[in-house]
Amino acid sequence: MSSLHKEQNIVLFESSTNLKNIEKFISKNDSLIITFDYKSHEILTLRRISHEVSDSFLDEKDIHLLQKEAYRLTKWFDTKISDSITFENINLGELFYIDFYSILLLVMKKFFEITRIAKKYPNAKFFASSAHYDMIKQFSQHVISLGGKKLSAKFYLEMISNRFGIGGKYFTIKFSKKRYNSLKKLAEKIMIKKIQKINPSKKTILFTEFDPLRYNTIFSPELQGLSNIMLYNRRRPAIWNLQSLSILKKSGCRIISENHLMDKALLNSIKKNSELSENFIQSLLSHEDLLKSFFSINGISFWQSIRHIFIQLCKDRFKNALTEIIFAKKLFEKFTPSALIVLSEMPFQEQILIQVAKKFQTPVILLQHGLYYDDKAAFEDNRFLGVTPHYSDKIAVWGTVFKQHLEECKIPSKKIHVIGNPYFDELFEDYNQSSFEKTGFVLLATQSPSDDRAITDLEIKTMEKYLEAIRTICKTVLKTDRELIIKLHPAPAELDITSIVKKIDPKIRVIKTGNISDLIKACDILVTIDISTVILEAQIFEKPVISVSVKNYDVGDDNCSFFKSKSCIRIEPKNFEINLNRLLKDLEFKHEMINKGKKFVNDYLSNQGSASRKLIEFSIKQA
Repeated sequence: MSSLHKEQNIVLFESSTNLKNIEKFISKNDSLIITFDYKSHEILTLRRISHEVSDSFLDEKDIHLLQKEAYRLTKWFDTKISDSITFENINLGELFYIDFYSILLLVMKKFFEITRIAKKYPNAKFFASSAHYDMIKQFSQHVISLGGKKLSAKFYLEMISNRFGIGGKYFTIKFSKKRYNSLKKLAEKIMIKKIQKINPSKKTILFTEFDPLRYNTIFSPELQGLSNIMLYNRRRPAIWNLQSLSILKKSGCRIISENHLMDKALLNSIKKNSELSENFIQSLLSHEDLLKSFFSINGISFWQSIRHIFIQLCKDRFKNALTEIIFAKKLFEKFTPSALIVLSEMPFQEQILIQVAKKFQTPVILLQHGLYYDDKAAFEDNRFLGVTPHYSDKIAVWGTVFKQHLEECKIPSKKIHVIGNPYFDELFEDYNQSSFEKTGFVLLATQSPSDDRAITDLEIKTMEKYLEAIRTICKTVLKTDRELIIKLHPAPAELDITSIVKKIDPKIRVIKTGNISDLIKACDILVTIDISTVILEAQIFEKPVISVSVKNYDVGDDNCSFFKSKSCIRIEPKNFEINLNRLLKDLEFKHEMINKGKKFVNDYLSNQGSASRKLIEFSIKQA
């Protein structure tokens, strides 16, 4: 790290600031440029401009501390403030803790880095991007703004991204949340008209935020005779293409929208929410001294750095929460569901429905929906992400492996029930039919570092390792006689690596939308980044899997059941070539990996092909 004299300048640069604003500092001996995100680092690297990255001011101990503190500080709502932000016995602050966590990670990392920079160079003159200006002002009087965008909650509050495929071409469309909700409401009004008659002699099972394409066996006509099945999606549309329309139309599922709940009394209540929300904000700000003290690291408060975005977020989420609580109450009053099934306890809408279900004494079932790290070290992380039961009465798991993990983590056995994975029912059916064409290509399923997962994902070195892994995989496969197809992760924030890949070889196909299952059926080898549920899909179809290790979440990866099973090849990027070639050339080794995969599937997944029925039958019994 460079040492600076007192008269030298330090430039705090990030990608929203125009490069022209720092040109005068380039190639000057009295200036040090520090980048704060991967994009700004990349810009300067490509132009061969000397700089340091903000990550270099943190060590591993700092990263651990920040991650631990992030979990603690996210629970600001669980303080003396709690009574001031409670509505219908629901803590409004808790409802959006994961949204706040995403912002908090970014702010904490920047603030901690800046405290270290200011301490190292107490006499320097600072030139700061708008995102860092207020932070560095806490430590120095010698600060000049470079302009650029300030950190804002706008992205989290207002923008929704969706990928669409038309005629073989793919587009990412961003909507304002207001526009998205208007379109969703209009679509529901057109497509979802009347609710099918509910059979009073049968139990009513309420599903929320389920994708009918992914869980089409749950909504199959054969299971509708067991109970009245309802779908209430507030965040995602229940019907969003012809296929989902066809599935739900054939199923006879009762789709509930706000159009079925709205009446004059409810509308009048909603109209009062703006005023009520503002009252909660004022009550919250009456505790500002507490917030200033609470949002501190090592005795240094960063409240002023997060205050504006925090209040923005609270204003939006408080108002939304009041509306959603009113709708949820009306839903339970009008349709009296016998059980509620959720995929996670973490999201905003699910939290509200769970809390309202409790008031109506309706049992809540949490359905496992992914392949999770299952070492004890991952328990806190899993609970934070809402994948283990905290408020739910029961958890329906895929098999005995995850059940044993939860028991080891002191979840009572009576809360855990082995159901299987309803999403995989169709996969087992397809496998038994064995009708899919094998075309022999290598399939790469991407999963880029997320800006809301952990502090380590925000480190420039993590993104560099990820992109280097992508380049290594592409170049290695090109040396073989196999075609490479890349399927991007469906998350809206997934990094689009198309331009990077096309520079290596324009013929590499990058698929941005659609179901990955058909690609897995047809491939010869699946390559994933770290742990992913698609690994299990590949093993069901007897495909060998290579998991390329990129991200480090410090959650006991080596002791997780999946990696302990040795059912896939887990490697660092540098070892990819030797392991790919071994799979391609050593048939005995390839079959060994396939057989290990089959064994793990049988150990991990119960009720193969019948999990949907088991889930419905189990839910009926709980009602």
